[in-house]
Amino acid sequence: FTFSNAYANPIINSKNLYVNNTLLTTLRITSAESIKAYTFVDCHSLETLIANNVNTIGGTAFGNCYGLRSVTFGRALTTIWSLAFESCTKLNYVNFLGNIDEWTDIYFGSLTANPVYYSRRLYLSSELLKNVKLSCKNLGAYAFAGCESIENVEILEDIERLGNQAFYECEGIGVVKS
Repeated sequence: FTFSNAYANPIINSKNLYVNNTLLTTLRITSAESIKAYTFVDCHSLETLIANNVNTIGGTAFGNCYGLRSVTFGRALTTIWSLAFESCTKLNYVNFLGNIDEWTDIYFGSLTANPVYYSRRLYLSSELLKNVKLSCKNLGAYAFAGCESIENVEILEDIERLGNQAFYECEGIGVVKS
């Protein structure tokens, strides 16, 4: 489905989504390459998202999903558009099934496009990220925004560009080396 705006999606009125008369709490996307804008906006029943093969998440796709607690992304992910996870304040687990270099290649369209801003921690292949070793030339905007689990940052190469708010509210960082 494609919705022109959030108010075109009927979920915005019901706040819940039923599939085959069953309340949707876990969404496992295995074959779609993208999740369109506004697709699950205001779906309060959604608690878990597993999107292993998705490469693009549209703007406000999961905005106001107040029940969303856990998201897992595969290494195919390249783009998350603006406000994709806006107001997902119960998020406490963001797991990326790739490495740090692949995570830093993801384009985040806004601060609240990055679900880590709400979860305050990032897991790489189920391991909590505490030490960041950057070997990239360009670190994208909002890459680690809100990630309080980061304790150390080591810059291994000459970074040419640090994106806007790349380490915004990363209050756990104690040591930065280059």
